[in-house]
Amino acid sequence: MGNMTANQRLASHIKACEQQMSCVYARTAAEAKQIQRRAEAGSLEAVMPGLYARPEYWSELKFRQRYLHRVRALAQKHPDWTFCSYTAAVIYGLSVSHANLTHIHIAAMPAQSTTPGSQVIRHRYARQTRATQMDGSVANVGVELGSRG
Repeated sequence: MGNMTANQRLASHIKACEQQMSCVYARTAAEAKQIQRRAEAGSLEAVMPGLYARPEYWSELKFRQRYLHRVRALAQKHPDWTFCSYTAAVIYGLSVSHANLTHIHIAAMPAQSTTPGSQVIRHRYARQTRATQMDGSVANVGVELGSRG
């Protein structure tokens, strides 16, 4: 990769994200500028703040696939996040109404901010138990199991 141009590296990143069924996100400040230029030119579209996809690729995806693409990208961008609520249910393959998939749900410890982001809702949890999706389709994804008795 050392001899690749910045454009070639970004093209490779876009291809890899699509192969991983993930949205494109900037890994560096320089890459963020490149992505912004491509978005302004129309070769990438913002599908969530900080997440992008090629319009022709995105248009082929169904609603649930689009949701999971965003979740995978956020899991890669924020490996410390624990997904919960409807987001965790979708990750585990459960049926969830589209009406409940307008936001990404993450668990936050009480000390963390719970101010909702534009499309990310933080739920306060006192104790978390992380579980990783068995098939590896979403890396480092956890589910709040709750504390019983």
